[in-house]
Amino acid sequence: MKDHHQTQHPAIAEDISKMMIALPADEYYSATDDHWIQRPLDLVVAAALLVLALPIIVMRLGINRLNKRAAVTSRQVLGRSGAPFLLLSTKTGNDYDPLIQLFNVLVGDMSLVGPRPLCNNEAMLVPDQYRLRFTVRPGVFSPYQLKKITGIDFESEWHTDCEEIKQKSATKRFGMLARFLLTGIFGMNADSVKQDNLTLFGVDITNSTMDEALDWMLDRAQAEKPTNVGIVNADTLNKAYRNEDYLSTLNKFDRVLADGIGVRIAGKIASIPLRGNLNGTDLFPRLCKRMADKGLSIFLLGARPDIANSAAANIKQRYPALHIAGTHHGYFSAGKEEMEVISKINNSNASVLLVAFGSPIQEQWIRNHAERLRPAVRIGVGGLFDFYSGRIPRAPIWIREMGMEWGWRLIQEPGRMWRRYIVGNPLFLLRVWHEQRWVRKWGIDNNAGQHRILEHTQRIYSYARLLILRARLRRWAWFAGIHAQQSIKRTFDILCVSSMLVILAPLLVLVGAAIKLDSPGPVLFSQIRIGKGGKPFRLWKFRSMHQNSETRLHKLESLNEMPNGVLFKMKNDPRTTPVGRFIRKYSIDELPQLWNVLMGDMSLVGPRPALPKEVSQYSLQDLKRLETVPGLTCYWQVSGRSMLSFQKQVELDTQYLYSRSFSEDLKILLRTVPAVLRGDGAY
Repeated sequence: MKDHHQTQHPAIAEDISKMMIALPADEYYSATDDHWIQRPLDLVVAAALLVLALPIIVMRLGINRLNKRAAVTSRQVLGRSGAPFLLLSTKTGNDYDPLIQLFNVLVGDMSLVGPRPLCNNEAMLVPDQYRLRFTVRPGVFSPYQLKKITGIDFESEWHTDCEEIKQKSATKRFGMLARFLLTGIFGMNADSVKQDNLTLFGVDITNSTMDEALDWMLDRAQAEKPTNVGIVNADTLNKAYRNEDYLSTLNKFDRVLADGIGVRIAGKIASIPLRGNLNGTDLFPRLCKRMADKGLSIFLLGARPDIANSAAANIKQRYPALHIAGTHHGYFSAGKEEMEVISKINNSNASVLLVAFGSPIQEQWIRNHAERLRPAVRIGVGGLFDFYSGRIPRAPIWIREMGMEWGWRLIQEPGRMWRRYIVGNPLFLLRVWHEQRWVRKWGIDNNAGQHRILEHTQRIYSYARLLILRARLRRWAWFAGIHAQQSIKRTFDILCVSSMLVILAPLLVLVGAAIKLDSPGPVLFSQIRIGKGGKPFRLWKFRSMHQNSETRLHKLESLNEMPNGVLFKMKNDPRTTPVGRFIRKYSIDELPQLWNVLMGDMSLVGPRPALPKEVSQYSLQDLKRLETVPGLTCYWQVSGRSMLSFQKQVELDTQYLYSRSFSEDLKILLRTVPAVLRGDGAY
């Protein structure tokens, strides 16, 4: 293990000890208060996570060794009460390595949840009022880190950590661990972000932190520079995707800020992590505090009269020094009444104007009246006043830490919000993924000017994909139809054959006795025939010839009456017995093939099963007969049988392949009955 020690400040531990003693009694937090709960939980959870993560840890160690690096590095940091310990890491130049640091938890240097471990130099920079953080073990996962993942890290790291410590609850901290594991999927390292802008659907979004956005707006307000600010979330970006006028309006604003976990995930898809989640509800109180400190005034425009006034009264109670220049509801008509509202705003000498009409109306209203409005900074804030008036409660912090504030809003107003969140959120992410896929595939710079070209290309591509999908669906439907027909046909075969075997049993016994009395030899005769796909099977018939018929065949081949020589047929075949002539004429000799149908080798309707010798002489065209299950009867059996040439038989069988259906099979079966009774072409 490679050890990177830093020189420890000689007085750091002593300073921390003195600070802890000097803390007021109500603020001092002793780690022993819930040690009996927290430490065992740390051990159990850390051990379980290590078991799950062990393959990943071993892989990292192996990669380090293959790259000729130290398998594990360490750095000296300060723990509880300023005691130094070695913080483990398998990542070069990166202290945050939660998997290997589970070993630090097991040995007692760290806890699963707690303040970030600091080196000596960092610890000396912590203000005295926040040194409460050194009274507990540092954590693998810190409260500030959790807020940073979802972009709500508006307070300083020291303040956030100390507020969590004062809760004095191990169960709450393990609830934080659960939230951390759930929201880790959204986490990206925003500290090293170089891109100052994220473009989605042609909307140019400024990538900034909350403090950067507030500083910029207040500088513009003090300098009295006309500034229009928009705040976009997944829903408003969906509107911009469909509404070209709204898209154009947003791109004319001086800055557009990102709001919500949906846009944050979109940044991850685009590989541009957002530095902050700048939703209006979090921005508003911080803006008001800074304006109160600088002596600036604010005007609230929008919502119902009681809502705007309540929001103003509540924020005034929180920040008494804030000057509310005025309020006005959003229910006024265009024309004279609208001009009176603008005059009221201008006469108030407000520095900042908040417009809460909802998107895209508020942004379009700001754009249309930008030249008339005197407040330097105009911000579209959507439903902000509803929260600060108390009409709609804000989601608890633990819900916001998971990025699930939209779920809270859905519970509050399901009838109004279900389409926005249940339908709109997945649609937004799908559009972002689709757009970024095109950007990466074609190298298109997706700025506002090229957005419509990209969108038009996407539509053409989507239409082409739709045509391909339709073709595939038709193909699948055709295959499904074929399989359904085969299932129906097989079921029909089994039912019919089972019934026929029962009904024809007396006839089968009589025929068998007649064959036995007529000539010596077995009652049944079998041959190897070729079935579907060239698969051979044993076909059964009543014997209609003398026992030595096969050996006499080569002597009679010169007398074959079938052209092309593929089939052998002879009208007065000397090998046929007297009973055999009768049963062949009326196709009674074929009845044992009902067993072949029952076993699945044959069907009631299908091409004639051929001998291997015959198949060996087939042309490519003739081989089409092997594409389906052979049958007892088909087109050629009801159209002249042996009087037809082999080529004509192939044509009729091929015709069946293209026209086969359950109804067509029924027609062939019905035509077979009179053809058998007449004995046409049978010999």
